[in-house]
Amino acid sequence: DRVMDGPLGHLIESRLILIDSELLRQSARRDVYEGAVAPDFSLKTSTGDTFTLSEQRGKWVMLDFWGTWCTWCIEGLPTVKEIAHTYKDNFMVVSVDTRDPEGAWLKGIEKYEMDWTQVYNSEKDAIDSKYAVEGFPGFYVIDPEGVIRMIAFGEPAHFVEKIGELIG
Repeated sequence: DRVMDGPLGHLIESRLILIDSELLRQSARRDVYEGAVAPDFSLKTSTGDTFTLSEQRGKWVMLDFWGTWCTWCIEGLPTVKEIAHTYKDNFMVVSVDTRDPEGAWLKGIEKYEMDWTQVYNSEKDAIDSKYAVEGFPGFYVIDPEGVIRMIAFGEPAHFVEKIGELIG
């Protein structure tokens, strides 16, 4: 306990969080796949509310794992915005911030005019690890019963049609 209170305590704690995240990611690789039930989570939204995935049952949901530091994520935002607006009646887009300080995340939402649901994923929450996200942006399309129907990484444009087919 005295070590954690010392000058290296913060460094040790951050390394332990990274180790925990990697162990969680390795475990998730066995459990998170197309056809599996999506792991539940609750995170703070950009408006200060709490978003809980399991409360969205009955709706299609696309999780968009992104970060302001990710060039590919930023380049893909117009397509994510198109998906969010085109399918808004029966499809919910939830952008899950990954690896940003909270201030950078909030500035990014404003800068890129991300007017759909935004949630903050801190290092301690590690939802990206819980989902075994292997690249950014990372997309998980979840059906109304909570089952993962599609997983994709990279440029979102190639699966816009697939989303339309999935949700009818």
